[in-house]
Parts: sequence; C-alpha cells; structure tokens
Amino acid sequence: MWERHHDLDAALDGVPDRAPVVLLAHEPDFADQAAADGRVQVQLSGHSHGGQVYLPFIGSPILPYLGQKYPRGYYRVGAMHLYTNVGVGMIRPLVRFLNRPEVTLASLHPA
Repeated sequence: MWERHHDLDAALDGVPDRAPVVLLAHEPDFADQAAADGRVQVQLSGHSHGGQVYLPFIGSPILPYLGQKYPRGYYRVGAMHLYTNVGVGMIRPLVRFLNRPEVTLASLHPA
C-alpha cells in the first residue's frame, strides 16, 4: 500500500463467495478500502506503533502516513472488524511514552 502496488482483487482471487476473509494489511488506514469492497470481515494491521508516544486527553501527537485514522486498538469500519496492534518495536525517534508494547492473541469464532 505504501508503494501503491496493492491489489485487493488479486489478493482475494480464488476465494469462494461468502468465505470468511481475514486480511493482514500492514497499514491500518487501508481499512476503508477493504470494508468498502465488502469481501473482508476482519483486517489485522500494525504499522503505526500507536504513535509511540501517547498523551492523556490528547492521544498520539505524531502518526505515520497510512496509520493516522486507525492508529491503535479495535474499530468497526462499516461491517468489517479492524484491529491495529501497536507492536513491540520502535522507529526513530527511539522512544515510547505511555504506549506499552503489545502482542495480541486473536481468537476467531463463527458468528
């Protein structure tokens, strides 16, 4: 997505109609496109690191490109579920403040 070479149709080619689809998309802001397509039920993302710095009552003051709209946690985007994990690493500047590293265990169950 960052390089604009993504192709959701190619990624889902051969998936039977009405099959449950979990999309692993590094950049969480792709969720708007995935949800609008209608074939994806769950998107799991990362990329934003939750901003690395989290300020109470303000949130994350700096967020990366394609990680600004859905930077951390669970969202409903239309009928689709999105979870953005803040991860355990950092990018420059190498600081995390009030943004605990995270490893997520996702359990998927039929509706």
